[in-house]
Amino acid sequence: LEDSLGLSTGIPYWDWTKPGVQLPNLVKDATYQIKDGDSPKANPFYDAAIEFLRTGSRTSRSWPEQGVNLDDLKDAVLLALEQDNFCDFEVQFEIAHNLIHALVGGNAPYGMSSLEYSAYDPIFYIHHSFLDKIWSIWMSLQELRGKPYKAHCAQSYIFTPLSPFNFSTTYNPNPKTYAHSTATNIYDHEKELGYTYDTLTFDGMNITELEHFIRFNVTSRPRMFVGVLLNGFNKSAKAEIHATLHTGERYIVGRFAVLGGPTELGWRLDRLYKVDITKAMFDAHLSWNDLFELSIEMFEFNGVSIETDLPLLQLIYQAPEDSEIETQPALLRKNIQELTDGESNNLRDALKKLQSETSADNFENIAGFHGAPNRCPPHGSDRFACSPHGLPIFPHWHRLLTVQFEQALSRLGASWGIPYWDWTDESTALPKLFSDPEDNPFYRYYIQAEKEWTDREVNLKQLNLLDPEGTKMLFHSALSILEEDQFCDFAVQFELLHYRLHALMGGTKKYSLATLDFSAFDPLFMILQSSFDRLWTMWQQLQYLRQKTVSGQCVYKHVDSSMEPFRNPDINVNKMTRENSLPGLVSDHRRLGYKFDKLNLNVFSLKDLEDKIKLQKSKNRTYAGLMLRGVKNSVTLEVYLQDNQVGTVNILGGPNEKPWVFERPYKIDVTDAMKGAQLTTDKPVKLHLKTGTYDGSSSSEKDMEVFIIERPSGSHHDILVVPINKKNPPPALKVVVKKDTQVKFVTDDVVVPMKDFNTFTAWKACNLPPSLQGSYDFGAVNPLIPGNYYMSPADVDLCNRGIKIHIFVEEE
Repeated sequence: LEDSLGLSTGIPYWDWTKPGVQLPNLVKDATYQIKDGDSPKANPFYDAAIEFLRTGSRTSRSWPEQGVNLDDLKDAVLLALEQDNFCDFEVQFEIAHNLIHALVGGNAPYGMSSLEYSAYDPIFYIHHSFLDKIWSIWMSLQELRGKPYKAHCAQSYIFTPLSPFNFSTTYNPNPKTYAHSTATNIYDHEKELGYTYDTLTFDGMNITELEHFIRFNVTSRPRMFVGVLLNGFNKSAKAEIHATLHTGERYIVGRFAVLGGPTELGWRLDRLYKVDITKAMFDAHLSWNDLFELSIEMFEFNGVSIETDLPLLQLIYQAPEDSEIETQPALLRKNIQELTDGESNNLRDALKKLQSETSADNFENIAGFHGAPNRCPPHGSDRFACSPHGLPIFPHWHRLLTVQFEQALSRLGASWGIPYWDWTDESTALPKLFSDPEDNPFYRYYIQAEKEWTDREVNLKQLNLLDPEGTKMLFHSALSILEEDQFCDFAVQFELLHYRLHALMGGTKKYSLATLDFSAFDPLFMILQSSFDRLWTMWQQLQYLRQKTVSGQCVYKHVDSSMEPFRNPDINVNKMTRENSLPGLVSDHRRLGYKFDKLNLNVFSLKDLEDKIKLQKSKNRTYAGLMLRGVKNSVTLEVYLQDNQVGTVNILGGPNEKPWVFERPYKIDVTDAMKGAQLTTDKPVKLHLKTGTYDGSSSSEKDMEVFIIERPSGSHHDILVVPINKKNPPPALKVVVKKDTQVKFVTDDVVVPMKDFNTFTAWKACNLPPSLQGSYDFGAVNPLIPGNYYMSPADVDLCNRGIKIHIFVEEE
């Protein structure tokens, strides 16, 4: 078909891996216009006549207007890409691909769900262009793995010419496909068939990142599969796999589709098709050891049940693969409240030795990695604190610094990892390990370079603040972080809660956790970092259970850049942290020689936490979105909606911090406050901010309009509400949002619609496009596809006055 079209570009592909995916614009509308004012033309990609029937029949589709969430299909394709031999890949790949046929065609008699007529629908070729891309990705993965990508099964078929491509020119006049009609001749599609792809990425990941994701995020966790030995039965069908408990409760735990018809050649697979049921079992609170019965039901697309003679289903438990990433026996990080006296004394003895050492790996030198004496970059006239605040590698860098402390303590006799403090539990007293002043190296430290002792000013009232049900407010803060299902949004919320704990422990003291320069010199610092590292690990585990990635597009440009000063041998003598100074190596903590005794928050397991998160998601919620930046000092922001304080934000900083600006909003829940004030999101929302430095030396107040983020109940998307007015620019010149975010512009005084300028150059010059395309009415909720939106009111004067905003929607 590609050759027959005679185009200068190849057949485009349809990436259906995104939640709520819609049919591509190219194929979904019956007519199209080349430019405004032209008469509509019939869209040849919308449908096609099946002329040989001579009945006037045309193809049709049944794709839902609201789109479809295909997370399970994406996971099925990932399972195919995971396979390291062609024969297993082919089975997973083929059956997974049928689901798009089923969903697009549905019960349509002449559509994608029919084996006989699927190729008459033009979307068939766009779908298969993406499938071919997936095959190309798998071959590239195999090359990276050092394994063959050519078939070693069904050799008699591999060397048999493919019909009808091998037919004479009467049936196949294309010399290229005729010459390549044997399967062994088409592996190298660029050389042999003359086409290539713009990128070989899957879900935003290149080949190296994808292999890392499969190895460390997919195969490294325990999984449950149902194995099905499939054969053809002359029909297309949709299949549901059920798990039924002895109590009669029944759950759908998997689905797939079979493409067939009365004229199909008989077929039977020689190996199991595997359906990953891990997430569905987790959602149903079922485990491998529970008593349940598996069954499969197959239906035609009109709902009629199909009787099959399929063999019994097989339940397969797959233990985590040994990725050989633990470089040494793991130190156990325990809950600080559960340490025995002997374990506490062991840690104290090691820390005393570390604080009194004079080596390059002593306590003061390691603490200096974070802030003062400001060692970054290693070669430059201007030096800054090395801690990467405001960057998505903030969790990675602090994980490695905690390991630096931990390895030094281990070298001096510590038998345990750095303990963590669960500040969400019911305890109201500070742990004795760091609060006991008697002969305790964890209580304070004398900073040699400053000739000063570290200090604390603990805010026990805020640490122990409870909600009306008696749960600590800090628990809700942590739970809201764990709810985020995209790393880049998680990282912003995570960093700000981290700052909050610094402020609650340091207060107004200079040589304390309250300042960037000196926070790492307080021995409590390493315990706090262990605690937040555990929170990140918990989030990663929840992502595995959700079958979502633990990385993000915001991290990709950093993964191959070493984190300073860890890679610098003049500063860091620890071989382990020096060799693991790349963020991509740090994201999996198992390679860093430690593990946690348990992953729970307060008394709640990961399962319990996910249930609480689902309960949160069942409610409509509204957030104020603050665009934060460094101000070269530690500050506290008190946030008010009318007279109601809705939040407190702490920022950790100092005069030598690297400049930073968040491009994503930090979210504060204002649901109840908005209701109490009888405010809606149909008009701009104004907050009052009181800002003060940590030591009280200066303060200021201001009113400002902010982004509002609506999170509808049960949805997979947020709605970004952007205030636009004639007097002031929007809250930020640029804002980055996750995929599937929708946008609503609101105003008090602008009468023209918002306009997408399409390019940065046109937007910067305020060169307003003439057509009405790309217009966004105020008050309307608009879906956004991944990419850049350069927006301003359709008024050149307002644009020139800076009333404009750049919205970037991420791919993943």
